[in-house]
Amino acid sequence: MKLNRVLLIRKPYGAERRDRALGKIKRTLEQMGVYLICVSRFDIPRSRNFDLIITFGGDGTFLAAAHAANGIPVLGVNAAPDHSVGFFCAATPDTFDEVIAKIAAGRMRPRRVPLIESSIGGKKLGCLALNDVLFAGSSPAETVRYTITAGGRREEQKSSGVWISAGPGSTAAISSAGGRPLGIASRRLQFVVREPCLRPGSRYRMTRGVLRGGSRITIVSNMRTARIYIDGHWNDYAAKPGTKVTCKVAKQTLKIFI
Repeated sequence: MKLNRVLLIRKPYGAERRDRALGKIKRTLEQMGVYLICVSRFDIPRSRNFDLIITFGGDGTFLAAAHAANGIPVLGVNAAPDHSVGFFCAATPDTFDEVIAKIAAGRMRPRRVPLIESSIGGKKLGCLALNDVLFAGSSPAETVRYTITAGGRREEQKSSGVWISAGPGSTAAISSAGGRPLGIASRRLQFVVREPCLRPGSRYRMTRGVLRGGSRITIVSNMRTARIYIDGHWNDYAAKPGTKVTCKVAKQTLKIFI
């Protein structure tokens, strides 16, 4: 793989030890003759003129890069492997030189993983989810009311929210909430209702489920303050009362080295 232009995305802060590791990565790339641009995760340029995006941080930094990748493959470097999960990171500061050499020589190729496309009221949101989509309230203490339709079933519910994920995010928050881990390339959608709020003597039939490929999940807001969160709290959108929220696997994929 030709590496002429590389975008390096870093966390906006870090300990001195991480700064030294970042400097080592920069020197390695410069010695390879790469034209390198280094930016904060909050200042990512919207450009397609890069051969590779490298993130230096954890999964949060990787997710920020994924939203701006525009078809460019992404390599994650876990800046703090001693305490950061770094699920999407294929390298650490110690292994970076070996991994980037394999990429440059064509001995390591990116995988295509699915993304989730969301729409509100029929209008497609600009941000595609790699990890998950959360339908919830504007406050973490708020109970949300909605009607969910998935897998040919429909139900009115109250809960603290609904997680939606495909394969890449299936081992993250949705797994902690009781979901099923799927393969990272799985295009099957799943949902998990978070803390269902039941009337005495009643039960919900749709608290979780894994759908066939090509399926979609719709949620109609029955409240005033519902919101959609894409891959955490950085990208959120309001859903007005009666508005239909739809999630499905997007045609677009993300190329990652993992």
